[in-house]
Amino acid sequence: MNHLSVNGKGLTVFDISRKKANCQNFCKVSKVCYINNNVQDKLNKAYKNKMARNWKLINSKKFVKVMAKEIKANNIMRIRFYGNGDLFYGNIGKSIYQLENIVNLCKVLKFNRFWLITRNFDTLVYYFENLKGSKPDNLNIMLSVDFQNLDFVKPICEKYNIQLAYITDKKIDSNCKSSINHKSCIENNCDLCFSFSKNPRIWLIHGKGNKEKFKKLRVLNE
Repeated sequence: MNHLSVNGKGLTVFDISRKKANCQNFCKVSKVCYINNNVQDKLNKAYKNKMARNWKLINSKKFVKVMAKEIKANNIMRIRFYGNGDLFYGNIGKSIYQLENIVNLCKVLKFNRFWLITRNFDTLVYYFENLKGSKPDNLNIMLSVDFQNLDFVKPICEKYNIQLAYITDKKIDSNCKSSINHKSCIENNCDLCFSFSKNPRIWLIHGKGNKEKFKKLRVLNE
C-alpha cells in the first residue's frame, strides 16, 4: 500500500511523522509516547518515506480521491488516523484543512469505519464551534487528554460526541484489552475504538521504562 500501513495491533493506519505534525512540542506526555520505542519510526526507510508522502497528501486537494482509491483497492473496512503523528500544531488553517480532508473521506466512504485520535483540542473546537463542522456517523473522534484534566474539555466533547481518551498506569482502570494483554485488536476481537462511547477509552501505559516515567510526569503535573 502506498499510504496505509498495518501496525502492531493489526490495524490499518494512516501515519505522518511527529516532527511534521509538530505534536511533541505541545504534549505533556511525549516522553512516554509509545512511538518513542517504535523501530519502524527510527530505522525503516520505506515507512519513513511513506510518512513523508502522507504529509504531502493530507495537505493536498487529492487526498480524498487518492485515499478512497487505495482503501477500495485493498478492501479495507476500518482505518485509523493517526497511529503516529497528529493534526498539525501551530497553524489552525493547516490543521483544519487536514481535518476536513479526513471528514470528507469518511463522507465518501459511507460504509467504512474510521477512527481519528488527536490531542489537538483547539482544532476540534474551532472546527465544530466556529465553522459549525459536522462529524460523520462512521467517524469516531477521540480526544487524548493529559492526566485526566477534564473539567474544561468534557462539556464540549459531550456536545459533539467526541470520545475522551487517556493513559493510566493502573491495570484495573484500563478498559482496553489490547493494552493489557499485549495482543492485537484482531486477536481480541475488538473494534470498540471505531464506535463512539460516552465512556473514555483508557489505555494501560506500555513501552520500556514508560510506567516509571509516567508516574514522575504525573507528580510534576499535580
